[in-house]
Amino acid sequence: MITTIVGVILALLLVTKLGGLVESLITLAFLSFFFLYLLRLLNVIDTPFKVGQERTEDDVSLFLLSEFVVHAQAAAIEEQLVEVEEVQSAELEAAAEADEAGQDAAAIGQEAAAARERLARPDA
Repeated sequence: MITTIVGVILALLLVTKLGGLVESLITLAFLSFFFLYLLRLLNVIDTPFKVGQERTEDDVSLFLLSEFVVHAQAAAIEEQLVEVEEVQSAELEAAAEADEAGQDAAAIGQEAAAARERLARPDA
């Protein structure tokens, strides 16, 4: 459809009187180049991720995107591990303090819960 429209436009440009011969040829050459390049650009935009054996000039490798996803997931897991270690160390500290003070298991649990809440709050 678009190819037909461009063909009609270029045909109309051939029969249009635009002044002298040199001006007409320059205008026709410029507009022809513009419309033909536009057709090529539309074809490339239409198929940026071709599937199969056929390769295009703008083939995009999805390897970098998948590699980024793997690294982002690894970073998120690492952050979670650090948080878990902080909670565990806070619980161990609370248990050690409770042992020194001779407190019972209920008091140790309350102190561990308080330590978890302190770590969970971003402003702490």
